[in-house]
Amino acid sequence: MDDRQAAGGDGAAGTDGSPAERQRVQAARDRALAAHRAGRLAEAQAAYDALLAERDDDADLCGLAGILALQQGRAADGERLLRRALAQPAPTPLALRNLNNLAAHLHTAGRTPEARDLLAGEIPIWPADTALDPVARRTVLSLTELLVQYGRAHAARRLLETAVPERVGDTAALALEGRIALETDDPARAAALLAEATVPGPDGAVVEQALVMRAVAEDRAGQREAAEATTAEVMRRWALLSRDAAPGQIGTVTFVCRAARRLANPAMIQRLQHYANGYPGQLQRELSHRFRFHSVLAEVHDTLALPRTDLVVNNICNPEWLGIPGNLAVAEAACAAAAGGAPIVNPPAVAAQTTRQRNAERLADIPGLRVPAIRRYRVDRAVAEGRIDALIDEIAATLGFPVILRHVALHDTVMRTMSGGEVPMRRVDDAKGLRAELTSGGWREMYAIEYVDVIRRDGTARKIRAIWVDGEIVVTMPGLNQGWLVAGGRSRPSGQRFYRSHPTAQQECVEIVNDPWGMLGDHVRAIVQTVFARLGLDIAGIDFDVRPDGEVVFFEANAAVLLLTHMSDAPDLRLPLHQRDRVIAAVDRLFAGLIQGTRPARAPDPAPGETVGGTTVTDPA
Repeated sequence: MDDRQAAGGDGAAGTDGSPAERQRVQAARDRALAAHRAGRLAEAQAAYDALLAERDDDADLCGLAGILALQQGRAADGERLLRRALAQPAPTPLALRNLNNLAAHLHTAGRTPEARDLLAGEIPIWPADTALDPVARRTVLSLTELLVQYGRAHAARRLLETAVPERVGDTAALALEGRIALETDDPARAAALLAEATVPGPDGAVVEQALVMRAVAEDRAGQREAAEATTAEVMRRWALLSRDAAPGQIGTVTFVCRAARRLANPAMIQRLQHYANGYPGQLQRELSHRFRFHSVLAEVHDTLALPRTDLVVNNICNPEWLGIPGNLAVAEAACAAAAGGAPIVNPPAVAAQTTRQRNAERLADIPGLRVPAIRRYRVDRAVAEGRIDALIDEIAATLGFPVILRHVALHDTVMRTMSGGEVPMRRVDDAKGLRAELTSGGWREMYAIEYVDVIRRDGTARKIRAIWVDGEIVVTMPGLNQGWLVAGGRSRPSGQRFYRSHPTAQQECVEIVNDPWGMLGDHVRAIVQTVFARLGLDIAGIDFDVRPDGEVVFFEANAAVLLLTHMSDAPDLRLPLHQRDRVIAAVDRLFAGLIQGTRPARAPDPAPGETVGGTTVTDPA
């Protein structure tokens, strides 16, 4: 989206004054606009300021001066001038330009509610008697896309159809029309429009987002084979993403990631698939000053000229996916090809051993650790073969009630739980409830997990996350919530309401972050250390709790985790950042040590009163 258009320049010079005066003003306006278009911003600013001193109610001048201010980094001045421009009477093309520029500024600044409010009003249609020049066309397409993004698909359609009535062969306009059809529940029409919009040009180029939207539209229209073929084309075309090299970087790190088989989000662009599904997205943002990052999609790695790298990080860490026949070989081949002999962090063969079932088996004998029993079942087969009664009897006999039912796709579970949709992780309390879930829950395959009661006297439950980086353990994300399902509390409105209404819960989390082993016990550190040692991973996470009697209750452990606390959480509920800083520093040491041929020494845990990453660790007592 070409967000902000600066080159309007068709505003009237004014109707007051003599012809000579009008000519003078127009000449000054032309000079200011020419300087602006030529990139002589200081000269343009001086010219605009002089004109505005005489005509501060001119919508065109205010709009041009506003976009210039944004380009110069004077955000407050730019916003003030654009709002003044929108408050003045103006021809429709000029009003649309100013609206687009302010909305794009708010959108880019992450001020979503303000952008939504701005775009909520009546959007004028393009006047039939006004030609659409190239600058106005960019404005219309940009504003149309913004309207779609903010839920104004019908207003976007009216604007596009009036401004660009002939769209045949116009790939940009067709792509937007297809996106609008997708948003207004006409996926078949969207697929047809987007197929036309994504015909490669003479140079073979295709707009990435349009191809993604085509895959989404085909999927929603039930055109499964076409959707998979289009998705495969997206993956092939953008199978490698390379961040820029920069001064001071000490090496190159390549993440190996999975390609998607289907795309469900029309706002997604392929680069979001890179670094996705875990911590790589966090690390490449935090450590880009230290390392140059590449990302390669495993399934199509053999179509690429892979860049030289100093280190590979395997990001295909979902053990359930790796357990599907053929997938482990794909991941291993991609990591080996990308590495070219360089070290590999979290090799696929090691990550593949961290399924819930395998973890339960190899961790069960650790003293002081309670590992809930777990069984895996093919529910669809039991239903088809009439074995539901036998399955219920087996679960009752081996696991008892209550019992937790959980989808086998680990992080699909977490994402769908947090998104507020169907929750494929449920507690059932008796045989009747289990039968209802098995016969109507849509399960194909599931884990049944022994329910270990960790609910406290006040009705809350707790989950603590600890991160392992090459021998260093950092407690980063303790969380509490009402009831047994704690996941994602700070990122959801319901969880945020809980913390604000239970300030002692937030304080407890802060105290655990500041002094984890003082709060939990040194024996907990030893148990967690043993768990990570048995997993054999370079980078991993564990979720657990500690009961009042000191017993550690194991929830899960694997390499497909988020290492860092969510900076997008409500500011008043954020946890202290020093542990986040410790994780980043530990990964930095690991990567640097592997690149330089030495393994880093583990940093000691900070003592109360010590400053780490700009944060002083406090003594909870």
